[in-house]
Amino acid sequence: PVFLVGLALVRSLAQFLSSYLLTRVINSVLLKLRGQMFQTLLHASTTFFQKNSASTLINGVVFEVNNVLTVMGGMLISLVRDFLTVVGLIGYLIYLNWQLTLVVLIIFPVIAFIMSKINRRLRSLNREQQTLTSDLAYIVEEAAAGYKIVKVHGAEEYEMGRFQQKAERLRQFALKSAVAGGLNQPITQLIASMALSVVLVIALMQSATEGATVGGFAAFITAMMLVISPLKHLADINQPLQRGLTAAEMIFGLMDQPFEENEDRKQIMKSL
Repeated sequence: PVFLVGLALVRSLAQFLSSYLLTRVINSVLLKLRGQMFQTLLHASTTFFQKNSASTLINGVVFEVNNVLTVMGGMLISLVRDFLTVVGLIGYLIYLNWQLTLVVLIIFPVIAFIMSKINRRLRSLNREQQTLTSDLAYIVEEAAAGYKIVKVHGAEEYEMGRFQQKAERLRQFALKSAVAGGLNQPITQLIASMALSVVLVIALMQSATEGATVGGFAAFITAMMLVISPLKHLADINQPLQRGLTAAEMIFGLMDQPFEENEDRKQIMKSL
């Protein structure tokens, strides 16, 4: 009993420390990234500010960078754990029966090809969602900053129409993204079940001709079934991963902006 309690205590402590240390690392990186992004904004050229609305920049510095690190940090443990689990189980499958394992390995290129197609679609939809979110924030920013003009001209219905139009488009793209991302798991499971069926047929043929043992066959099927679960987890994290990568493109695109230290301040004053 004492050993079990000690084991549970060590496990709980390890879980707490891993969660705390991961959060600490994420927030340290978040602090550094936000500082670098804001420094880039302070030294950016006037052309850069003319091309990007304030709402887009605020969204990038405050929200997108936080989303990227939260998503990436949360997925990191699952990604490493499930990937190592798949590799270990495949090694065990090869040890048990390399011929049947070759059949199992055929599904990986098929899954990779399908996921690459889905990833392109998700990346495109996420970029559109990012743009529409910035546009929606810009409409809110304009209405809040120019509320006097809106009230004087009675433009409430016009502004509401603009807002509803962008919000509806954002909803449509969110649904498209959900459809594309939702295809990952069922397709992965379908291909895995087809591979399992082929393996069963070949295993039965081997047992009839080569005298394969029931125990070896049962061990192989058990290990193969165990591979499906981490594969499903890896498919599940694909959609948030693509969303995080899209946000990362925007963040590092902002950080790569060149500094404009010698910009003519008199010219800027004239434009005020």
